[in-house]
Amino acid sequence: MSDTATTPTPASNALVVGYVIAALGSILFSSKAVMIKLAYGVDEVDALTLITLRMMFAVPIYVVIGAFVLQRKGGLGALPDGRGLISIIGIGLLGYYLASFLDFRGLEYITAQFERLILFTYPFFVMIFGALFFGKPFRRYGLVALAIAYVGLAVIFVRGVETEGSVTIIGALFVLGASISFALYQLLATGWVKRIGSQLFTCLGMSAAGCGAFVHY
Repeated sequence: MSDTATTPTPASNALVVGYVIAALGSILFSSKAVMIKLAYGVDEVDALTLITLRMMFAVPIYVVIGAFVLQRKGGLGALPDGRGLISIIGIGLLGYYLASFLDFRGLEYITAQFERLILFTYPFFVMIFGALFFGKPFRRYGLVALAIAYVGLAVIFVRGVETEGSVTIIGALFVLGASISFALYQLLATGWVKRIGSQLFTCLGMSAAGCGAFVHY
C-alpha cells in the first residue's frame, strides 16, 4: 500500500478539527447551566442580576469584534439599512436576551441536568416552526425522535413533581419558553447570517440583547 493512501488530506484534517471544536463547544454549552447553579448557590443572586453581569462582560468584547469586522468590510456601509437593523435588534433580543432570561429563570427552580434536557429540544421546534411558518421541509422521522425525547422528559418531569412539587412545573415552563424562543431565533437569523455574515450578525444581536438586559435591570 502506498504512503499516499494513509496520508491525511487537508479536507480530512479540517473535518477532525471541526469535530473537536464542536465537541468543545457542546461541553462548554452544557457546563453553562452548572455554572449558573453554582452562582445561585454562592450568593443570593436572581436571574436578572446574573444575566446583566454576564452581558456587562460580554457586550464590550462583541463591540470590539464588531468594529474589527466592520473595518474589514469597509466601514459602516456594510451595515444593513434602518429596517434591517431593527429586524436584527429584534432577533437578537429574542435569541440572546429573552431566551437567556427565561433559561436563567428556569434554573432557579429545576436542576441543571433537567434544564439542559429541555433546552436541547429546540431543534425539534426549529423543525416544526420551520415547516409551519417558513416553508422548510418536514421530516416524519423527526416526530419519532421528538416522541422519544419527550417520553424521557416526561419521566424526569413526573419524578421532579413528586419530589419538588410545583416548582418543577414552573421551572420547566420557563426553560420550555427559552427553547421555543431560541428555535424562532434560529429560523429568523438564518437569512441575515447569509446576508451580512455570522460574525457581524452575532455582534449586533448580542449588543442589542445586552442593551435589553441593561434596560430591564
